[in-house]
Amino acid sequence: MAPTLTVKYTSDIIEFYKKAFAALEIMRFLGPEYFSQV
Repeated sequence: MAPTLTVKYTSDIIEFYKKAFAALEIMRFLGPEYFSQV
């Protein structure tokens, strides 16, 4: 089992996590019409 995060505007959310929590993005799976799972 792997944790996933499914949200709209994922790019904005990821950038927020990077800045707020010094998060490191390892992989991104882009979906259709601005829908992503990270």
